[in-house]
Amino acid sequence: MADKSLTPHYPSTRNALAEVLIATAREAIPTRIPYTLAWLTGQGQETIELFSWSAQHHPDHNVRRSSIYYISILEGEEEVTASILYSRIHDLVYSVRELALELRFKRLIGEI
Repeated sequence: MADKSLTPHYPSTRNALAEVLIATAREAIPTRIPYTLAWLTGQGQETIELFSWSAQHHPDHNVRRSSIYYISILEGEEEVTASILYSRIHDLVYSVRELALELRFKRLIGEI
């Protein structure tokens, strides 16, 4: 359980992590920031949009892979999730394509 005294700092932390994620994309630096962002309390549409952007534009395939996973498990707009999963089945990296297809299938049968 999260420490209640840290709760007021979550928006600032989320914004800082978002800025760093964008900077790592510009510099083509591998990162694990999507993991940290996904488990912060109080995810909203901004986080979904950031994951959507990183799933499409980040040069590190692990970031793209993580982003599509978190988009599919976080509560977000159905159309955004479906669009991202569809677009990633054409990713250049096999593991990203495979996860996108797996997640599309799981959504189809109602597992997620």
